[in-house]
Amino acid sequence: MAEFCGRRGVKVHYAVLRTDLDNCLQRARRRDPAEPADLDGFRTLHSKFVDLGYREGHVLDASGPPEQVAQSVMSAFMSRRLLLDGTGAPPKGRNAIISPISPSFEGERHH
Repeated sequence: MAEFCGRRGVKVHYAVLRTDLDNCLQRARRRDPAEPADLDGFRTLHSKFVDLGYREGHVLDASGPPEQVAQSVMSAFMSRRLLLDGTGAPPKGRNAIISPISPSFEGERHH
């Protein structure tokens, strides 16, 4: 997708909103009291996002309230941290260093 859009001059940004497993399961339980959550399914899905390798630069902490998460997304977007480079290649140079998840991270990350 990033490569396709990049050839057409369209900038693509993406974020992975991630919280810890306990918070994820609590939220799943609260979704619809009439319909029990598939907690094993949520555990499996959560495990697929634990380590995203060079894509960790696109991960944002989603454990806070919605307003805080939205602010983190906008801050990362505005800093160009979520921008893909259009090639789909792993980042090179200074962008290859993956720092801990932090809404205050300043810098650009590429996919």
